[in-house]
Amino acid sequence: MRQIYNFNTKWGFSKEAVEAPTTMPERWNWVNLPHTWNNIDGQDGGNDLYRGTAFYAKELEKMDLPKADRYFLEIQGANSSAILYVNGKKLANHDGGYSTWRVDITDVLEDKNLFVVEVDNSQNDRVYPQHADFTFYGGIYRDIELIRVPKVHVKEFKIALEPDSNFRKIRVFGRMSEEITGTAILTIRELGIEKEIPVLGGRGELLFEAEPEVWAPGSPKLYYVELSCEGDEVRDRVCFREIRVKGMDIVLNGK
Repeated sequence: MRQIYNFNTKWGFSKEAVEAPTTMPERWNWVNLPHTWNNIDGQDGGNDLYRGTAFYAKELEKMDLPKADRYFLEIQGANSSAILYVNGKKLANHDGGYSTWRVDITDVLEDKNLFVVEVDNSQNDRVYPQHADFTFYGGIYRDIELIRVPKVHVKEFKIALEPDSNFRKIRVFGRMSEEITGTAILTIRELGIEKEIPVLGGRGELLFEAEPEVWAPGSPKLYYVELSCEGDEVRDRVCFREIRVKGMDIVLNGK
């Protein structure tokens, strides 16, 4: 069964390090997440904002992890580029400080593990936004979570209104581990919906009709959505709305 654990406490932090450590540093500062290194210089008006690279490091023994078939580390926001190392191995890098990314760490776990996140908010010509009226704070400014899942599990799913369907057709797409056979189940309890989604090769897609209440500022309706398959289940809270840009106008739900 899927379980999610908060991974925010007791990270070592350094702006002086020049590379990712392979052992836990002894003289780094201890911080908890969310964290930014620009909490002072980002607002003191001294024109001394540090934009560069910094490192976070955390140790964890495998015996402290609950048993599972697969483990993922989810980084929900690190501005603006980041690299994840586990036990000295570079596993993934991500550009974009405002999007969540998830890494399968199962195959590199050892009895004792060192997690290092290298974060960079320096000026560049490839990561957006390039210009803004706010400070480009550097750091891991949202949660990090450790996710344990069974062998058969949901990797991700997306749900949205079908364009030009007059808010009456919903499309759901799911990506599952390739071991799944048969169907996944989509549930939206407030709409009385429980749909079977045929899955082939770890992918499933379904288009169906419904009558959701669309989200608007005066009635911000949200729905709880569940997608399950063979013992694993993911849940999310979503809204349905349509946004279009016509000339200088932003059109929300046709208005």
